[in-house]
Amino acid sequence: MKFIEQVGAIVTYTPNLEELIETAGRVCYNPQPYPAKREAFIKRLIKSGHDSVLEHASVTVKITTDRAALAQLTRHRLASFSVESQRYVDYSGDDDKFQVIKPDYVDSKNFPLWWLTMESLVSEPLPKIAA
Repeated sequence: MKFIEQVGAIVTYTPNLEELIETAGRVCYNPQPYPAKREAFIKRLIKSGHDSVLEHASVTVKITTDRAALAQLTRHRLASFSVESQRYVDYSGDDDKFQVIKPDYVDSKNFPLWWLTMESLVSEPLPKIAA
């Protein structure tokens, strides 16, 4: 069994994010007298529901999580997703064929019970590891 921590990391992002959003927004409202300060202008765009200008920005994030969390991320989104295929990735040569994401609620106090539960789900005993 392979024990996997949930993690997330920014891979890349649009530099000058606020400037890009402001420029896109001002194209839409030129020459309307909207707030001169960038922050106030962007807040007004968001408050008015003009979210399409936010789509000019880009952030790429690598996330390791479980299928339930993935379902929620892809359900409530303004994004594109690339997900490891459970159909096409060949785990047959991997000694750790069964992979488990450790939930955030598992801490040093409840780890032993959680680990015993995971161990009961597979046919072979798991190696003893520390929390």
